[in-house]
Amino acid sequence: MIVRTRRVTIITIAVGVVACHRNSAPKPAMTAQPPEIILAVPASIDSTLKLAAFALRTIEGTLQAPRFTSDATVVSTHYVRERRGRGLIEVAVIAAIDRRAAQTSATRTLVRLSALALDMPQRVTLGPNRVGIPGVPGTATNTSLIGSTRPRVITPADTSDWLSVGLVAEEFLRHGARRIP
Repeated sequence: MIVRTRRVTIITIAVGVVACHRNSAPKPAMTAQPPEIILAVPASIDSTLKLAAFALRTIEGTLQAPRFTSDATVVSTHYVRERRGRGLIEVAVIAAIDRRAAQTSATRTLVRLSALALDMPQRVTLGPNRVGIPGVPGTATNTSLIGSTRPRVITPADTSDWLSVGLVAEEFLRHGARRIP
């Protein structure tokens, strides 16, 4: 049996008002850098695509074939590095060339530089596993895959990988691009 008194009702309403007021308070602005660098290149889409491929070759890795969408042309370089501890991480440094901005202005093409990391799955031996007849030790081992299947965005906090994005941006800037804040 639930007993409702005036005191319990007032306390419940007060707690609800305080909780709502706490959630509606203005939150402080984040001071972290955005996880991408936006550049304006004074060239056509084709020239910017060639410049992106050239800039991405300045870092170690394998240059991937361009992918075309209705909004952008994406060029990327992939490389693999060892993770602290054990395992490998595949890092993709991406240059997305905005096709819409180039259609409106023949002298300026926008490029968005970013990077993604993916933990590569790794087989881990968990220990011997008994198979077959009970009482007879088996020779098979139990293995499992570890590693994330979702890529994560590289931020300036990931200093060694963000440095690759900075090197590609410097190459664009060396060839006349301007950084857009």
